[in-house]
Amino acid sequence: MAGHSRYLFGKTKDIEVPVRGKVVIEAGDFCYSHPGDSNYLMPFSAYRSTGGTTDAGLLDIVNNFMGVAKMGSPSGVTENVTVQTAGVFRYPLGHAQAVTVGAAVSAVSPHASGAGVSNQFVEAGVTGGFLVGTTMFLGTIIKTNTSATSFVDFSLRTRFSGATNLTYDGT
Repeated sequence: MAGHSRYLFGKTKDIEVPVRGKVVIEAGDFCYSHPGDSNYLMPFSAYRSTGGTTDAGLLDIVNNFMGVAKMGSPSGVTENVTVQTAGVFRYPLGHAQAVTVGAAVSAVSPHASGAGVSNQFVEAGVTGGFLVGTTMFLGTIIKTNTSATSFVDFSLRTRFSGATNLTYDGT
């Protein structure tokens, strides 16, 4: 899936986050630090639903969203991965739709039903809680398109959007 996302402009405020050797991360993946796994970096695809509206795994993603992986990490590699915590990005939408500046962008479930998140697809104009397409607030749309479009430009927002030159240590 690498290559679906595209960094457009703005300061990315990169940080470095450790990753376990068994985890595969591709450039462009949305990532979070996993509090149940020593705060190692994980792609959204590592999320496994525990079910219900108070899904603990989903709350981990919501509370620990780090940003967009700037580089990949193949299985077996334990080096830190550089993560972009700010900037403007273009990602494909889960389905073609009109988008409005200021609307929220969320990770979208790749499944027809149930809560879930996607590594490299988003949904626009979302509201609510743990429902399909409303699972994770990623940022704000910066460009209106009144016709149905398959990509959206948005300003990334993470818990580290204001930090620079960090090596994340889990705190």
